[in-house]
Amino acid sequence: MAKLNALPQGSTVLVTGANGYIGSHVANTILEQGYRVRGTVRSPKPWLDELFQSKYGKDKYESITLSNFEDEEALAKAFDGVSAVAHVASDVSFSKDPNAVIPWVVRATETVLAAAAKFPAIKRVVLTSSSSAVLIPETNKAGVRVDENTWNDSAVKSAWDPNLAEDKKPYYIYAASKTEGERAAWKWVEKNKPGYVFSTVLPNCNWGEILHPEIYGSTMGWVRDVLKGDHKAFALYVPQYFVDVVDTARLHAIALLGDNVESQRIFGFAEEVNRSDVFKTLRALRPDNANIPEPDENEGHDLTEVVPAKKAEQLLKDYYGRGWAGYKESLEAGIRGLTTMAESTQKKSLGPEALESDDEDQRFANRVNQALREYVEMRHGRGHC
Repeated sequence: MAKLNALPQGSTVLVTGANGYIGSHVANTILEQGYRVRGTVRSPKPWLDELFQSKYGKDKYESITLSNFEDEEALAKAFDGVSAVAHVASDVSFSKDPNAVIPWVVRATETVLAAAAKFPAIKRVVLTSSSSAVLIPETNKAGVRVDENTWNDSAVKSAWDPNLAEDKKPYYIYAASKTEGERAAWKWVEKNKPGYVFSTVLPNCNWGEILHPEIYGSTMGWVRDVLKGDHKAFALYVPQYFVDVVDTARLHAIALLGDNVESQRIFGFAEEVNRSDVFKTLRALRPDNANIPEPDENEGHDLTEVVPAKKAEQLLKDYYGRGWAGYKESLEAGIRGLTTMAESTQKKSLGPEALESDDEDQRFANRVNQALREYVEMRHGRGHC
């Protein structure tokens, strides 16, 4: 297999948002390769230090508080002594005001890139983008083709449209922020030609193991809600591609550490999945759970051709010896992890009370769930769900 040795063993990699669902997996994967990790958090997270230090050693992981990515002095402190940066953190406020989100994401991204360029020791920088930076999937729409030059310009246009329906604003603004943030990053790198290699990773919907009870779990939380009888969030799920969160983390590791990986947009699109696929899998995994809905056989599919996905899978094969994890495997890992967490807290429910997050992550969960509730309730009112 190809080697993940673009940086000397023992080098330190900075991972922003290390307490998040994807960020924690990126940190874990880098640590598995024998590197040190410095993770940024917005407020102290003793459980995160304990999670990684107990597994890899106290000298392998450290957290640093960084609440503002436009604070150049704080960034300089975070970047001092590191050899690579994985910028995973982003705005997930799901605000309905594009002025509060999109310009901030662009500025913060450019500030991170500029700050990293001031440190000659930094050789690789990877930005976590999103599938929403290239498209918002449409069910059964034929002829849609995505390649490395695709951008979600329609989401950007919609996000700034004053007539955009209220229920669509949070997600379209988020998609526009990921589009404009990544595009601005590539433009900045092209213009300023920093001394590091820059790449981006664009994951779709992530499922799979959650590493700690304090981590909200992002889209894996939607599955948790289904198991406890709350289907509102999953009512939003349209047929689309998915990727296992471990594969997402590995793609970050490849971009950071792979010898022959430079200046790439790496697409984390494993396979197309609809709600019916998920419900069938959950019923097979939890046959005694009466909360799982009946599958809808006429739901439809995401027919998008994602050309760069094969290239990303080949990277996984080259560096890790296997391709994409399937959605059934991913859902099983996520449910197993959630069950373990519930048992560890000595609670029987799979609801939020069984997986209580710290204040910051709970606020994030509340913002997401509020946006989801508003969206679903408005669509229910119009008879679309």
